Amino acid sequence: MRIIEETRAAWSAPWGRRLAVLALAVVLVAVAAHWLALLETPAFFWSVVTAVGMSVAAILLGAVALPRVWYYGYRGGPDIVKAFVLGTLVLAPAGFAVFLALTTPKLSDVSTDLEEPPLFVEAGQIREPGANALTAPDEAARALQAAEYPEVTGRRYDVPIETVRSAVETTMKERGWHILGPNIIGTGSRFNIETQVYSPVLALPSDVVVRMVEEGDSTFVDMRAAFRYGDRDFGINAELVSSFLKDLDAQVATLTPAAPQE
Repeated sequence: MRIIEETRAAWSAPWGRRLAVLALAVVLVAVAAHWLALLETPAFFWSVVTAVGMSVAAILLGAVALPRVWYYGYRGGPDIVKAFVLGTLVLAPAGFAVFLALTTPKLSDVSTDLEEPPLFVEAGQIREPGANALTAPDEAARALQAAEYPEVTGRRYDVPIETVRSAVETTMKERGWHILGPNIIGTGSRFNIETQVYSPVLALPSDVVVRMVEEGDSTFVDMRAAFRYGDRDFGINAELVSSFLKDLDAQVATLTPAAPQE
């Protein structure tokens, strides 16, 4: 008579796999829904936190099953591998976000003018309840930005304000930004143009305003970018302002006629 021995299964291995699959599905659905504006940013954050918690639990369940599979030959090896791999797929981006949070300054509002930052008009009307207030940065925030982002400064162009305004609008359109405005401030010598910008991958929203002030034969440009939620922007807004102004430099140069050669 032939005796068939049944290999025992590590009970935690399949549960780890199931949790890891669920965590990855939650992240993918949350990112897609956030991009499509079906999920608000606070709910998106909590969805990601929930998925991270499930991924940690999935890896722990796989770790509990690993000794039994390795030393005693219990069934569940493939489930452990899936729990580790899928859990890591969720935890790796979250870990990178934590790294950015620890290595970037605690700022969510960046401006080229720290004393009198450009004011938002349109953004104040469309920001949801619970979003960050659009107030001027306090002294600590101004000092922190000056120390961390000294390169974030305004621009002076020796051209009329209408030329600069055209360059700003063209640069925004080339980036695919929806233009709000322009709003005339006081007289026709001051313009504000606003837009909403979404970060790559996660579509985290920032409100952006570009201020143009005509000063004699030149125009001075300031820019401000403010995260809609959270107390830090992971360095996104400073990079956004710096890169936009570099593109604006090039755009103004194309609209400015070259001086005649002698």
